Amino acid sequence: MRSRWLLASLLLAGCAQVAPPIAPSQQSWNDGRASALIGLAGEEYDRSEFAQARATVDEAIQLAPQSVPARIISAKLDLQADQLETAKAELDAAKQVDPTDAEADYLTGVIDQRWKQTDQAMACYQRASAAEPTNADYLLAYARLQATNGAADNAIALLRQKLDVFPRNVAIWREIGLLLMRQKQFDAAVQVLTQASNIAGNDVEIRTELARALFYAGQFPNCVQLLSDILREQATLPAVGSPATQAELRVELGEALLQCGQPMAAVDALQRASDLMPDSAAIWLSLARAQIQAADLSGAEQSLARSTELSPGDSRCYVLLGYLRLCEHRPAEAREAFGQAQKLDPADSIGKSAAAAIDLRE
Repeated sequence: MRSRWLLASLLLAGCAQVAPPIAPSQQSWNDGRASALIGLAGEEYDRSEFAQARATVDEAIQLAPQSVPARIISAKLDLQADQLETAKAELDAAKQVDPTDAEADYLTGVIDQRWKQTDQAMACYQRASAAEPTNADYLLAYARLQATNGAADNAIALLRQKLDVFPRNVAIWREIGLLLMRQKQFDAAVQVLTQASNIAGNDVEIRTELARALFYAGQFPNCVQLLSDILREQATLPAVGSPATQAELRVELGEALLQCGQPMAAVDALQRASDLMPDSAAIWLSLARAQIQAADLSGAEQSLARSTELSPGDSRCYVLLGYLRLCEHRPAEAREAFGQAQKLDPADSIGKSAAAAIDLRE
């Protein structure tokens, strides 16, 4: 590893010129052989055959040390192995040959970003995107870093400006939608994620993000319909998604059903979620809330007990227990539960207000 770093550094310093000149015929053969090896290394990299790709590209570099594509593949392999310094040396060698190479700039930006050198990474991504304006990966890296750096609105504007270049690029439509969600522009996010979903077809992840946008936009019936469709389609497929993913979908469906005034259906969705993730305190808490709204107080008691067992320090369990006791006309025990919530979270205004309301009624 160190020898390759030294080789790239020596090339960068111009020491490689010390070697005796190569005959034109030999150089032509070297270039042809190197070109074939570079193509093979790229294919091996794409197939995740990293050890083979490393051997192949190293041979290519020996034959054509000035080859920018070979240095780029070598740097990508170093990045994959988390060898950032070696990757940076390879990219510096590539940029000495061609300072305008967009992929070298982009990969240098990746390294700078990992090193928390945000300004340098931003400049690299901007140069790469400007050099190859039809490359969506470079554009997305530049926009995402802007958003991470507190300029989400600028990132949204940048991506929107490029939609005429990438009218059917799912990743760009999706990124705009997610950024709009972060900015709490939920109605706009629904429109954009709908377009992303239409382009992507049956992509479950994008449809789930659209359902979440519908929920926060207050479009609860549409959210319920979309989530129900996703779950119904997945029921016909073998082992789609992890249990956690399946449970998350059912929790979101349950919450949307509650907003639609369908507590019994919400209880059913949340019970299925608890079956998939029996150790999730949050799911049991959501189920208890739905059961209270469905007037299943004994079920709510059991769900709250399970949630409290899993997360004894969660003040929300005691707030909900207080409401359960109020539904059971047990105000003294309700006050006690609200008081426990206050002890666990003195900033919890809900429990404090509820306890005060009990005192006023009495």
